[in-house]
Amino acid sequence: MWRAILIVGLLMTLAGYFGWKNYSNRYRWPRRPVPSLQDLPAADRSRWPKPAAWSNETRQVEVATPDGLKLTNITYFVNPLGMKFVRIEPGTFWEGLTKEQALRMNGEKKFGHQVTLTRSYYLAAYETTIQLFERYDPTFAKRRESFQRGKGFENHPALGVTWQECQKFCRWLSEQDGHTYRLPTEAEWEHACKAGTTTILYWGDNAWDRRKCNVGGIRQATESYMEDGYMYTSPVGVYPANPWGLYDMIGNAWEWVSDWFEWFPKIGRAH
Repeated sequence: MWRAILIVGLLMTLAGYFGWKNYSNRYRWPRRPVPSLQDLPAADRSRWPKPAAWSNETRQVEVATPDGLKLTNITYFVNPLGMKFVRIEPGTFWEGLTKEQALRMNGEKKFGHQVTLTRSYYLAAYETTIQLFERYDPTFAKRRESFQRGKGFENHPALGVTWQECQKFCRWLSEQDGHTYRLPTEAEWEHACKAGTTTILYWGDNAWDRRKCNVGGIRQATESYMEDGYMYTSPVGVYPANPWGLYDMIGNAWEWVSDWFEWFPKIGRAH
């Protein structure tokens, strides 16, 4: 009997270890240098063309706000490849949760701090699609996630792309129209994601509302992950945009930023 208990305990320990290792490898910043996370050599700007003119268009967009869904006019800037961008103005925002919000979220004891951005920047309105990424790297068609292979996924977000591949993709974009493309910093990303709101998420405090984004909802034990018609990813832009006209800022795909993993001062938790 004790041998069976020992074997079961050993198997559970091994399963826990490999589960933790898989999670750590995928979602935690590495503690040692990793080639795929190293900066690229300096760009050869002599290969870049003269910066191309962008067009712009203003249209009514359904956005999710703390006061509900609304129609608002959003101006999008369009590059020669057809990518749409939103101009994000500088400003001050609270990065992370406030102390009150942290306590409300299952009594967590981590909270953020105030950040001020002093320069404007442009952020893509949609996640990078498979179709666009394969214009840069046609071999990606053979590296798609298994559930994204075949026809019908061209407008889904490109998954499984390393940080360095993102840097190379940005370099390729720069070589197409002469403007400098880069990943946003974490602060730039969160400023754009919150879009001037002060609630837990840009649509309010009802976290993981599956009517607003492609994630597991608040009834994960009973709901179906196909309630929205998609087993995994959805096409970009299916859900309402945030108040500044940016889509899928929550859910659908993990998104890289340019800077490093850091800890909140004196809190001991990551942001």
